[in-house]
Amino acid sequence: THRAWNPLMVLVQPDIATAVARSLVRMTQEGGSVPRWPLAHGFTGCMIGNHAGQVVLDTWRKGLRDFDVEVLWTGLLSQGRFTNNSAVNRADLSNYLKHGHCISDKGEPAADYAASCTLAYAFDDWALAELSKELGKDDATINEFTRRSKYYANTWDPLSRYFCPRSSDGAFLCPASFAPESWAA
Repeated sequence: THRAWNPLMVLVQPDIATAVARSLVRMTQEGGSVPRWPLAHGFTGCMIGNHAGQVVLDTWRKGLRDFDVEVLWTGLLSQGRFTNNSAVNRADLSNYLKHGHCISDKGEPAADYAASCTLAYAFDDWALAELSKELGKDDATINEFTRRSKYYANTWDPLSRYFCPRSSDGAFLCPASFAPESWAA
């Protein structure tokens, strides 16, 4: 919903968008972290990344501010920095920070979706950098997340012209069907 429904509600049903932001605040306060894909009254933790930051940024930038944005900013900052792999934090964050991308090596938490994970985290990092600017946070935090928002480029394979997973040694692991020689068929 962070890509379409939430931005639409900010424009056409601002009361609903504000209620969503307030719900995120309350869930953060009661659950101890910003929820990833909340369902009914519970946390599922099954979404890669934490796109609540994009919802909060869009809501705040468009002038809906009747919610405690500091609670959400603090929670998002923690999830963007805390490297354990629990259901509330980013899976494989330590490799994302070390290599500039999630890795697809067997046994790693994000191995099956390393490229998607990297793209999601980069988008989330951009939203957190932008929200930090909006809130007048320190330049070090803004610069950290702005730099990390560019990690999406680390999954771009110029040979296949696709975003592909990478191993810890930097090798692209694009499916064979992505190879240019397969396009002639």
